[in-house]
Amino acid sequence: MKTELRAVPHSIVPGATIFEVWHNGQFIATVTGADGPGVRVISKHPMQTVLVVGHPNEVEVKIVTEQRG
Repeated sequence: MKTELRAVPHSIVPGATIFEVWHNGQFIATVTGADGPGVRVISKHPMQTVLVVGHPNEVEVKIVTEQRG
């Protein structure tokens, strides 16, 4: 199942938009702008970044929502 991004108004900064990250019906993270060029991913779940092989300017953020035994 592919992760869904939903644009929503920022709850603190008037006029700003954030993106909620949803997967399998579960809200798992928020994406906001960062200071300077870039974005910030915020989640209560552990995350890791993966450089996409063959795409030197692409990074995938993995969000671990469940522990695997």
